[in-house]
Amino acid sequence: MIREGIEFRKVFPGFEGIWHGFSFNPGLRRQKDYLKIGKYAKYSSEANISYKYNKENYYAIVLEQSAVKHIGSTQHIPRFLPEKFLASFKRKFLYFI
Repeated sequence: MIREGIEFRKVFPGFEGIWHGFSFNPGLRRQKDYLKIGKYAKYSSEANISYKYNKENYYAIVLEQSAVKHIGSTQHIPRFLPEKFLASFKRKFLYFI
């Protein structure tokens, strides 16, 4: 699709049965949508947040030409984190959880 000269496409929901488009990767999100579903901590994972947005009939789009440089693509947070790390992470990102 093209709108105002910008090429983009809608993300097909259900990738690997769990991912519906939401990601913590760089992107734009509306605050009113975040406020509607509530703090992310109650969903426990990126996949669960993605599922919730999908159930609320939200969807993601991606630009055909990247608009940001993702500098953390090789720096993933492990699935199972020590409690000490989680406490530090939660203090830094308290607004979102």
